[in-house]
Formats: sequence, structure tokens, C-alpha cells
Amino acid sequence: MTDIVGIIKKKAEASLALTLPSIIERALWDRFDASPDKPLSAVGFNWALVLNFEKCWPDIGRKYAVSCARDCLLVPYGTIGYDWTPRSAKELVDEYVAEHGEGE
Repeated sequence: MTDIVGIIKKKAEASLALTLPSIIERALWDRFDASPDKPLSAVGFNWALVLNFEKCWPDIGRKYAVSCARDCLLVPYGTIGYDWTPRSAKELVDEYVAEHGEGE
């Protein structure tokens, strides 16, 4: 009986490992879409950048999307006079993509 429980537990953990990231990403997109002008935390803003890069360039992978997010920020997060919203993250990514090409 223990073997069956162990097998089921392993399969459940493997399934969760595959589906959890997409569930989290969907929740983030839902939040960004529902409140595009709501200020984000530093972590939230970085996620908005990364997810927008992955949306523009679906084949780049998470590591490169993170690298692009770091590269496109010209001022530190929280700098006064800048918007730190999902909408501004998308605009920043759109500008970066236009400058660096459509398919990195």
C-alpha cells in the first residue's frame, strides 16, 4: 500500500511542478490586466517586464527575458517621475523590442 501512496505523491508533485508556474503567470497577467495603472512593487514590476518580454519574444526563454528586463531599465526602481505600473512596463518593453528588433 505504501508504494501506491508514494507513486501517487510523486506523480502529484511532478504535475504540480509542471502546472504551478503557468498558474502563477496567469494570476499575474490577470492582475496586470485588471489594474494596468496600479503601481507595482519592485518584484511586481520586474515580473511585468519579464512576462511582456516573453510575450513579445516567445522563444527567448526566462533567463534572457530577465536579462532584457535588467537591460531596459535605465533608472533604479522607484525613481520619482516614472510610472511603475503594468502599463508602463509594457510600454518600456514595446520600446525596447522596437529598438532591438522583433525576434531576438
